[in-house]
Amino acid sequence: MTKPGRRRGQTDQPHLPESPVQIVLDRLEMPKKMGKGWQACCPAHQDKSPSLSIAKGEDGRLLLHCFA
Repeated sequence: MTKPGRRRGQTDQPHLPESPVQIVLDRLEMPKKMGKGWQACCPAHQDKSPSLSIAKGEDGRLLLHCFA
């Protein structure tokens, strides 16, 4: 039985925000895990092979670099 004001499946746990890396990966087509980061085709231009590097810095910052 669920508590009043709560939908089935909801928990008392607070919603944790997604990491910046996960937000970017969710918006890219087929990112591939490579070592400590990911590679994907860059959405800023037409790519024939992946040129965008996505990683999480030691301090948690999102690191993006296009090698094209």
